[in-house]
Amino acid sequence: MKYCITLIIMLGLLVAETAAQEQVGMAAFYSNRYHGARTYSGERYNKNAMTCAHKTYPMGTKLKVTCLSNNKSVEVRVNDRMSSSKKVIDLSRAAASKLGMISKGSVKVKVEVVPEVEKENNPETESQNDNTTKTSEDGKGKIMH
Repeated sequence: MKYCITLIIMLGLLVAETAAQEQVGMAAFYSNRYHGARTYSGERYNKNAMTCAHKTYPMGTKLKVTCLSNNKSVEVRVNDRMSSSKKVIDLSRAAASKLGMISKGSVKVKVEVVPEVEKENNPETESQNDNTTKTSEDGKGKIMH
């Protein structure tokens, strides 16, 4: 009996792990009226950014979203939460546009986690670890990297 319970629990964890890495379901996108509103992460929603809302993935998680009707894909970053609904993801207008879903409103998609690149193999990370001083984008301050 203990063996069966253990097996069921382990199988459930395996299924949950697989489901956490890939989902298939409906996607919609934010209305223009939310442009500038605060997201769950605290940043303001920008309809031109490649962002999304998801029920469970941690803030900052990169996701690959593929429209199943035309096979177009985009990478988005989770910066908001969505209420429980039948959708798996809400996309920014820019992401929805790249997927070709603006006229349809919602489409069936596949959502996959984009694995993080190891810091050792990422030249971008190495340059950020320099002890150099750079001027911020607005030119008003210094950012230590």
